[in-house]
Amino acid sequence: MKNSKIFSLGLYLEGIKQLKTFGIIFSIIYAIEALLIPIGSAISINANSREIHASAVTGIEVHPILFLTFIVVAPIMTLSLFSFLNKRNSSDFYHALPHSRVSLFLSFFAAVMTWIAFIILSSGVISIIVNLILNKFFTLMPKSFFMLMLFCFVASLLVVSSILIAMSITGTLFNNVVVSLLILFLPRFVYYIINMIVSYKIPVFVANPMENGLNIFINFFLSGVLSGGDISEAIYNVKGIIYTAFIAIVYALIGCILFKIRKSEVASHSAPNRFMQAAYRIIITMTFCLFICGVMITSEDDIFSPEMFFGYVVLYLIAIFIYFIYELLTTKKLKNLLRAIPGLLIVAILNIALILGLNIGCNIELNFTPSAKEIQSVCLTDSYSYWYSLTYSEYVNLSANSYEIKDAKVNELISDSLKDCVDTFKEHEDLYYNKYYSDKYTSLDVKIKTKTQTKYRSIFIPSDKLSAVYDVLWNDKNYRELFLNLPKPIENTMYMSGVTLSDEQMEEIFKCMQKEIKKADFETWYEVVMSDNANSTDFLHYQTTVNNKQYYISIPLSPATTPKACEKYYQYVYEQNKDQIEALKSLKENDDIYDLSFYLCIYDKDSNTYATYSYYHEDEYLTSNDMECIDFVLDNIDDKPISVYGSYVIVSIQNFNDPYYEGLDMKLALKDVDIEELFEFKRFFREEYISR
Repeated sequence: MKNSKIFSLGLYLEGIKQLKTFGIIFSIIYAIEALLIPIGSAISINANSREIHASAVTGIEVHPILFLTFIVVAPIMTLSLFSFLNKRNSSDFYHALPHSRVSLFLSFFAAVMTWIAFIILSSGVISIIVNLILNKFFTLMPKSFFMLMLFCFVASLLVVSSILIAMSITGTLFNNVVVSLLILFLPRFVYYIINMIVSYKIPVFVANPMENGLNIFINFFLSGVLSGGDISEAIYNVKGIIYTAFIAIVYALIGCILFKIRKSEVASHSAPNRFMQAAYRIIITMTFCLFICGVMITSEDDIFSPEMFFGYVVLYLIAIFIYFIYELLTTKKLKNLLRAIPGLLIVAILNIALILGLNIGCNIELNFTPSAKEIQSVCLTDSYSYWYSLTYSEYVNLSANSYEIKDAKVNELISDSLKDCVDTFKEHEDLYYNKYYSDKYTSLDVKIKTKTQTKYRSIFIPSDKLSAVYDVLWNDKNYRELFLNLPKPIENTMYMSGVTLSDEQMEEIFKCMQKEIKKADFETWYEVVMSDNANSTDFLHYQTTVNNKQYYISIPLSPATTPKACEKYYQYVYEQNKDQIEALKSLKENDDIYDLSFYLCIYDKDSNTYATYSYYHEDEYLTSNDMECIDFVLDNIDDKPISVYGSYVIVSIQNFNDPYYEGLDMKLALKDVDIEELFEFKRFFREEYISR
């Protein structure tokens, strides 16, 4: 008599025992990697860096092997523990046990997920401890680490559930794998390919970024594997993780139901019946046909021309070959090839339907041209999501990308521009590209919301009318506050170019900037940020988090808006460099000067311009003119902190022939100097613009 319980501790422990070998091996591999990556990175930094700054590191950087959990570990463990489903004798044995099939399914399922959780957590704890010990080199972002572990666990849950559905409706290892891949990838893969086809066919079309983003497993492969881009959006997507966990649980329930009704006779057979076998065969063939249909729709050539027609014939012959080879590989019976021929008619009908459907869909998307009255709101969408560093203006735009603009003039501008783009494209594709790819127009990615639908579009707006969009933002109180509030830095990641300051000094400069910018005149600060960072003393660089993703950001330190922060910065720079000023001045009396390479950059307060000088010892020798130039600069160095609006020189001296020579990189105050005199010396030239 069968036990009616839905879970068996005995079966669970038996599953744990059967997976012990895999579990121990993977646990050891993960633990070794968790130790080696941070230790190896610390050794490399210590050996190659004269100045060590703790850099913020994420879970991806210090424990990337976790990705193998759902790619390798979960499939191997699931296929191994449930392998009895592919052998008739083993299948009969397990189904004859005095336990319900639900109990068998859930107990073994729990055993797989327990090992996966143990591998993730044990190696994760080791990685966290090692990085905390090496805090001189790394500042571990705990949120990113925990999100990575959660991501890998949820993705593994989805993989295990999908494989169990496949194993419940197939009876061979080959089909287990093939059907598992279809369940995991096919729905979103089809959606992805269709979006690519429509995007190629219609230049104004932009796919909804949330569609693929919700499925973290698919988003991982789309962004990381297929496009070689950034995978952090999948990992830090909380909504996506919740959505994927929900789908995984639904898949697990479906798998449990199919496992319960599965007949033991399916073991060692490719499918439960000939209808399911035909379905697998047709689906796999149609996956390839999707590419053929896409080429047909997006091709600019006549598909009925002899060469194109021949190409399509070849492609469809390959599709037919895939159709029959799958049947032969799975059933291993030649006579079944004849029985499979009628299924080609279904493939042909589906191809025709797909081509017609894509053409209809393209027309629907192209004809989306709402009037100004129909538009409820417009959002400027994220254009920097795959970047690693941001200017300040990019940070503000990224942070404000969910802000809905509800303005009649903006609605009218967007409506008119979209209609103009669509009408021009309909008239002729070449006319579209010739017209809009010029300085007269600016591309803008927007989310357009009407009463009945929301669409994403990439449109061209006349450049002289673009200010109408930004004027609405600039006049918005929330946007202005966002612009005047510096983003919070990740701990121990702040630095400034050309000078080494302590974390405490960087924190003081940041807090001073924070206070001054918050009280600054919006227009003045906006001009500093937007005018190619002109009139900036230096830049404060650090890492920050925007929309759950880390970016490097650069904040201009400008006398116009942050004079006190500039003064504090110059004081710290002077304290760091003052002991070397005399040594620098004495260089002109040292014969070693002929072995050195120089870079000088001089800012003159009166003319508000730069002059730069470069001499590299490998190229040629110092001339008397060069020596006079260097003497002139060294004689005019002032032994005091740079004043906020004073002249200064950036000095960089290296000896590329002597690896033990400690180069000099300093920013020093200058006495009042006439920059015009510098142009009498060889190699000096004036900068095109001033970037103080």
